[in-house]
Amino acid sequence: MRRRITFIHRPEDGIDPSSIQVAHGSITGPVLLAAREERLTLDVDELPGNLALALKNLTQDIHIRWTTSAPYETTEPLSSRISPGLHILYTPLGQGPEDSTRICSLIEGYFGPLGCENPESFIDVPSDDAAKRGLLLYYEIYEKLDDFISKAKPTLCPSSSNDDECSARVQALASAASLDISWIHASQTLRVTALWPTGPQVLSAKSTAEHRAEVGIFSTDPLAGEPHEIGLGGLVATAAADETKEPSIVAYAIPSRHRQAESSFSVKVLEPQGLHPTLQLAVSSAHPPSADDTNSGYEEQCTLHAYLTLPRTIFADRYQLADGLFMASKNLTKLRYASQPVDLEMPEYKTPQWGSTVLLDLAPPTNSDSPWTAEVPLHLRYMPPTPGGLSHTEVPYPAVFWTCKANEDTPFTDNPFDRANVGYDSLFGPHAVYWHVQPLPNAEDNRLVTTLRVPVLAVEKSSWVETGTTLTILLGFGWVLISLFFAARRSGNEKKAQAATKKKQ
Repeated sequence: MRRRITFIHRPEDGIDPSSIQVAHGSITGPVLLAAREERLTLDVDELPGNLALALKNLTQDIHIRWTTSAPYETTEPLSSRISPGLHILYTPLGQGPEDSTRICSLIEGYFGPLGCENPESFIDVPSDDAAKRGLLLYYEIYEKLDDFISKAKPTLCPSSSNDDECSARVQALASAASLDISWIHASQTLRVTALWPTGPQVLSAKSTAEHRAEVGIFSTDPLAGEPHEIGLGGLVATAAADETKEPSIVAYAIPSRHRQAESSFSVKVLEPQGLHPTLQLAVSSAHPPSADDTNSGYEEQCTLHAYLTLPRTIFADRYQLADGLFMASKNLTKLRYASQPVDLEMPEYKTPQWGSTVLLDLAPPTNSDSPWTAEVPLHLRYMPPTPGGLSHTEVPYPAVFWTCKANEDTPFTDNPFDRANVGYDSLFGPHAVYWHVQPLPNAEDNRLVTTLRVPVLAVEKSSWVETGTTLTILLGFGWVLISLFFAARRSGNEKKAQAATKKKQ
């Protein structure tokens, strides 16, 4: 097992190197004001027996991406963003729907009950390589990791001399901002990566007989390296039970596909909401990244996007978003992608898919850098009746980012902090750079989730609706019978009149 702990802090928040103690297989130091990433890489044989057996029986890669709905701050290169919630992606191999069922059952064993048992609940995610099939995606709003912590702790931390430390590490996920778990079938390895937002961090790591812990403490240097690179400088220390080494001073310049834009956005629902709500994205700046930098290394102008993750209760109408004049009136440029299938008439309780994803190109003003808005029209599905006739549904914030195309020889895979398989990255080429716009939470509950009011049938009025519907059908049927009777009678009278006329002639 390999364990890597990385602290990224601002230059003004550095610490004295002499305050870091490396001895007897442990690393300790003062509290840091930094963002923290911890990554574990385990071979399949290092995993608990039941988990190892389940993963060995799988023949595809699995990627789990979770992000909190609470607002958080981080720093480059730990700056990627996705919609809050639980994203499950896997590589289909055409072996049938039992793959989805088996993968869902395995994940539910650690994250608790989900809605992915039905193989049709997954949707396709296209690949940026035409020669490869894309991933399958399942999404669910998943607020906290409490279920995962309680279920994973007994499996990952069996009774041993290091049980207390292991339990503490798993329990620390309660304050994490994101958690990534990837099973790589080709190498038979499980990679677990957690991110804690910028804040006070305890500098402490311990090695065991099974693994060595490596700790890196870095600050960023915006002037180091090429325009597509992030400069990092700081200390690296390794905790080994059999040796004592002083921290090493290092400096890196790493290419990064995920960057931070110097802007923010918020989301609100325009009133009145009704069954056709409009999400308004308020963006603080229309200034694209590196717009004034002639040496940015980008081959073309950057484009601003919104990638929406929409639960099954709500959807975007791709036909409506194909109208250029309508899109321009909403400060939208075009619909770049909408997942399929999306049945426009199906009620929520009959829709098998978890929902849909939509990628829109936004149209920021070109002659101003002042705050501006874009509007995304959406449509609610019919939902089951409730007491009072009002229901609610939650929509996670979209990921809003600029994409710029870097030179084709940019080696992004050399970045040890790179975050891939996040859903939208498969919709762009391998040379796209994502400049993420910071989301600002809503004022009601300080979350990165929008709550919508949904008008539905009131349960207490449903009996009247059933009675009225039945009566209307009976009245309509009776009207048809009466109309047919009089039409037949009229036709008979006309025939009799014609016959009588002929006899007189």
